[in-house]
Amino acid sequence: MGLKNKKKGVFKSENITENVVLRDLNELPPSYYIFNDVYLQLSRPVRYRKSEEYIKTCRIDFVVIGPTGLFIICTKDWNESLLKEVDMAGLIFYIKTVNLFHSKLPIYNVAVMLTKVQKTKYAYVHHLSLKQLYWFILRREGRLSKKKIKRIVRRLVRMSKKKFIKRDN
Repeated sequence: MGLKNKKKGVFKSENITENVVLRDLNELPPSYYIFNDVYLQLSRPVRYRKSEEYIKTCRIDFVVIGPTGLFIICTKDWNESLLKEVDMAGLIFYIKTVNLFHSKLPIYNVAVMLTKVQKTKYAYVHHLSLKQLYWFILRREGRLSKKKIKRIVRRLVRMSKKKFIKRDN
């Protein structure tokens, strides 16, 4: 959950981990848009990857949209369920964007840890240290045009009823 500091107009979160990650995300070039605390909901539940679980909603710590793709970023402390939560959020985000844009977008699910990155394998989630996050975003092969980025940002603002974080770059 984000708060705005009235004196400086600087975004601050109640979550210390989110603040640390946001500080690094703010170093990205201005062509990247950052959303915080995004809540998405599907019109009906969908089955989660060959399991008996159904999902309908998700809350995402950060969504970053830029020339190299869309990044679903969760920043909670490490636990086994974190990777599954990130994967579920990515699935909902994928469904929402495919339906809107009728094409596959380069979407990356990322779990960021401030402590040592666990060696657990999880098929659809990249788990990274804070030091790895910046370069992971900049070095992806996905290429989105400025026009496509603007369309995605406008849609996400409407879908989530959130505005992106304005940065001084």
